[in-house]
Amino acid sequence: MSSYLDGLGIKFKTDKSTKGRKRPGLGYIFVYEKYLESYRDMPIDLLEIGVQRGGSIRMWKEWFHPRSNISGIDIDPIWEKNMPTGAYFFQGDQGDSVFLKKVAKDKGPWDIVIDDGCHDMVPLITSYTVLWEYLKPGGFYIVEDLGTSYQEEHGGGLKKPGTFVEFIKDKLDFVVSGGPSDIESMHFHKQIVFIKKKKSPHDSGLS
Repeated sequence: MSSYLDGLGIKFKTDKSTKGRKRPGLGYIFVYEKYLESYRDMPIDLLEIGVQRGGSIRMWKEWFHPRSNISGIDIDPIWEKNMPTGAYFFQGDQGDSVFLKKVAKDKGPWDIVIDDGCHDMVPLITSYTVLWEYLKPGGFYIVEDLGTSYQEEHGGGLKKPGTFVEFIKDKLDFVVSGGPSDIESMHFHKQIVFIKKKKSPHDSGLS
């Protein structure tokens, strides 16, 4: 099974593809296609946390509309050299709310935010808390590698308070119960979640 996006992922050697460098076959690429295909017909604003070799930034740059605004964040400035022409790089710590707000004021708001950064619990929650406010209505906030919420080395543990999964479970309660929430829907797949922001106060539900 393959696709145009998967082909791009393989071309640029991203872990999201079926032939990723470290963890091929997680299925990220096909889940991305399922939820983001409709965004391809118009210029969009996208931010990805975690640049490293720049493969996924190059993949998004080629897959989305050519006038899309693609930005990346990484704590290591060495990865700026891997950014494709026309994409933007910001060096800083995803756990630094002041830094994140500066990036948001420069390049936000975004249609899509992807967190594929350090995967530690405190930075994950800080990034979500800050950047959710700069996600456009109807946009997706995506977090990869949710398994780190169960790994001690990342500050995780099964049902441990303060993990990203427990943090997002609390928000799920409001989505399902119809309580006050600006989340339209939450889509969980193996190791990844797509959280969609409401388009209007009248939208609700889990799909």
